[in-house]
Amino acid sequence: MSRWKIHGVNLNIYCDICDKYFETASKLRQHIKYHGEKKFECDTCGEKFLYNYLAEKHKRRVHLNELPIKCDLCDKRFANNYHLQQHEKVVHLGVRHPCYTCNKVFTTVKYLKEHVKKDS
Repeated sequence: MSRWKIHGVNLNIYCDICDKYFETASKLRQHIKYHGEKKFECDTCGEKFLYNYLAEKHKRRVHLNELPIKCDLCDKRFANNYHLQQHEKVVHLGVRHPCYTCNKVFTTVKYLKEHVKKDS
């Protein structure tokens, strides 16, 4: 018996390190990388990262408040294009993601997936 279900679909693949469950073996392999040794440290707060570029990105975004991407419609600023695109979809285009099982509506796919995981 699996620990999690997504609207009736069993999740039988899990991480031995943290007991998190996954739909596919490839998603588990990708996840396991995050349990690797975090050798790169932020020189401001000491948080450690798997890769130096992540430590540098963290420092720019968190400690230097670098938000280089600007929305042309409302001038709000973002750390990257992904966050700008999510903002545009939700705020300016009104995109929503419905659960086809219960008809509840979410602003992001992430929130929909979290909801679906809880519904077992």
